Amino acid sequence: YRHILLVDENFCTFTDLHAGGVAYRDGKIYVPDSRHHPYTIHVFDIFSSIYEVTKTSSSPNEDLQHEQQEGEEEGGEDVFFNYRYVLQKEYTFIVPIKPSFLSYDSDRDSFVIGTYKYCGGDLMKHTDSEDCRKEALNHLFWFDLDDVHDPDFQSSSSCGPFFSEMQGAASGRYFVDSATGDIITDTDYNESDDIEEKGFLLVSSSYGPVWSSHLHSFNFDPLKCEGSGSSRNDVIDDNNDGITNQINDDIVGDYDVFTYPSGLEDLHVEPSLYIPNNLDGNIIGNDSVMKRNVWMLTEHGERMIFATHLEALLPN
Repeated sequence: YRHILLVDENFCTFTDLHAGGVAYRDGKIYVPDSRHHPYTIHVFDIFSSIYEVTKTSSSPNEDLQHEQQEGEEEGGEDVFFNYRYVLQKEYTFIVPIKPSFLSYDSDRDSFVIGTYKYCGGDLMKHTDSEDCRKEALNHLFWFDLDDVHDPDFQSSSSCGPFFSEMQGAASGRYFVDSATGDIITDTDYNESDDIEEKGFLLVSSSYGPVWSSHLHSFNFDPLKCEGSGSSRNDVIDDNNDGITNQINDDIVGDYDVFTYPSGLEDLHVEPSLYIPNNLDGNIIGNDSVMKRNVWMLTEHGERMIFATHLEALLPN
């Protein structure tokens, strides 16, 4: 296990970049920069673009051969801050909204980004109030990689409002037995059964090291973001830059709320496959069961990375 330093296509370190998260898809990681406008996502290939930094001529890339700088002591910190490995950027694309966070929806092969907007007022607190939920900048945006080079991509409308102080979002699909309402986790279920497909959306929100965080869970399909069936569907231009987002008062509907320690941030839904065992370690049956974990992390106090079964968080 090692940390790795992100660098641009010229092996230069990034200046004042605020990484709004990280997502992985097919050997590449996607890192949004939420500080600079136009807002961008940087793409890195972890299979072909990792380089080892060396201070000798044996480096496979001359850009990574460190030369001692004027005034630098022998053996001192180099231009890569003493990282042993760097990951070179492959390309960048611009996104329509501020990408405060990002995740990958493996069920739909799409990405979702969203914008953090503080609404706590002078008290500097996180309230998760209904009044704050109505703000226009509490928006999300789903996209496919095939669309990012389309000339119309930059003028695409985002979707909202969702929640204030959003720090992460993760979406996907799950299946239930229509007769019983039970969530189906068995990958070998009979396809002739009466199965209903549902979409889910998880949204985390938090602010500061004191106030509790919230995780919102509800049924949702990104197709709602196309504006159909809304009671109020106004298209607004947040920054007078031609980029619009759609406001729909009824887009969330009913939702469940879970309370977590302060500083809850990004979310990641990961499928994992296991076979149930009895206490003796012998396999019981041959049915494989797909359990999906939701990974979360906190940024304050005793920082934590932890996982919860998705089934425990899905809306009732």
